[in-house]
Amino acid sequence: MLNKKIVELACRRTQLEMKEQWEHLRKELNTIKTKMAVQGALGSGATLVRITDLCAHAVNNRAQLIWHTLHRFITTTGIHYSDELSSELKALIAHELSEDLPDFKGYIRNTIKILNAPKTAEKLLDQLDGARDHALNKVGTEIDLFVHSLKKKSELPETGTESKSFNIYSPAGPIQTIDAELGRQLINALDAVQSGINQLQDFPEPPKNEIVEIIGDCRTELEKAKPNIMKLRSLLMTVGTSIQSNHSLKPGYDVLKQELTYLGISLS
Repeated sequence: MLNKKIVELACRRTQLEMKEQWEHLRKELNTIKTKMAVQGALGSGATLVRITDLCAHAVNNRAQLIWHTLHRFITTTGIHYSDELSSELKALIAHELSEDLPDFKGYIRNTIKILNAPKTAEKLLDQLDGARDHALNKVGTEIDLFVHSLKKKSELPETGTESKSFNIYSPAGPIQTIDAELGRQLINALDAVQSGINQLQDFPEPPKNEIVEIIGDCRTELEKAKPNIMKLRSLLMTVGTSIQSNHSLKPGYDVLKQELTYLGISLS
C-alpha cells in the first residue's frame, strides 16, 4: 500500500510541475496563433489542427511527468512490492491526469469559439481523449515493469544478497541538453546493459523483451537532434529499476549509473 503522506507530497509537487508545463505550453500555443494570424490563416482548420496536435503531445508529456515525479518520491522514501501496487499506481496516475483535461480542452474550446468553428470541436476533443488513453497505456507498461522488478527483488533470499536501492533525485541545475559526447556515452551504457540481458538465459520474458524495448526507446530519443530530457530520465530510471537486483547485469548497471549522474539521476 502506498504511503498516504508520500503520495500527498508527490501530488503537491506534480501540481507545481504541471502548472509550469502548462505555462510553457500556453506560450507555444499563443505563438502558433500569432504566426497563423500573420499568414492570414488564423481562422483556418490548420490552426486548430496544430494547436490540438501540440496539446495531444503535451498530454503524453504530462503523463510521463506525473509518473516520473511519483516514482522519484516513492523510491526515495522506500517502496515494497504488494499485489495491489500496480493498480494503485495506475489509478493515481489516471486521477492526476484527469479525464476532463480541463486546461487542454478548455483552451481548445475557447479557440474554437473565437474562430467560430463548432463543427470541429468534437473531433478535436476526441483526439485529446485518445492521447490520454495512449499515454496512460504507455505509463502503465512502465508501472508493470517497475512493480515486477520489485516483486523479483522481494523474492531474493535475504542472506548473502546485496541490497541495492534507488535514490533518484534531480539536483539543482541538472543538464537540460545532451551533447554528442554524452549521447554516445549513454548509448554505450545502454548497449552494455542490453548485451548483458541478451546473454542471460534464465531472464523471463516478460520483462526481458519489455526492457529491451525501453532501451530501444532510449536510443531513439538520444539519436534525435534535441532529445526530450524529461522523457529520457523517466525511461532510463525504468531501465535502472528493472536491473538493480540482477548481479549478472552489474557491469552494465555500474556504467549506466555513472553516466546518469549528468542527467541529475543518482543511483546507489
